[in-house]
Amino acid sequence: MLAACALVVAYGLSEVVKLLVAEERPCRAVPDAAPPLAACPASGDWSFPSNHATLALAAATGVALLWRGLAWLAVPVGLLTAFSRVFVGVHYPFDVLAGGLLGATVAALCASEPLVLHGARLLLRRRATASATATPTATSTASANAPGRDHTNPAS
Repeated sequence: MLAACALVVAYGLSEVVKLLVAEERPCRAVPDAAPPLAACPASGDWSFPSNHATLALAAATGVALLWRGLAWLAVPVGLLTAFSRVFVGVHYPFDVLAGGLLGATVAALCASEPLVLHGARLLLRRRATASATATPTATSTASANAPGRDHTNPAS
């Protein structure tokens, strides 16, 4: 859940930054550049930061922090995914660096013990409050409708 939360938050932040910066991709902005190995995304799909790098390094960081035994696999795959965006010609190196830092930072914050513990406490407190308010109503309704009870006489 934490890794999925990190991915959603990181992607959302990445999209907001893309809209604010609105940097043209190198495959459209650099006229003498070699043709990209991947199709150049449509105009309006901005370059900074790289969503692929954001998501790849958010996932890699989440896996590395939550399942340390898989860090040896997750981190290199995340870094290679991020690097591939420059290699295929659709991002500048700084786009990938910024996206990777954004993703890794969000994942680290989502997986940090104080935040997780605080969130768990809030969730448990909310459930306890909901249970406390729901239980008396259910109990009083059940006892009021109990068989053998005279519902017209309050003393019974």
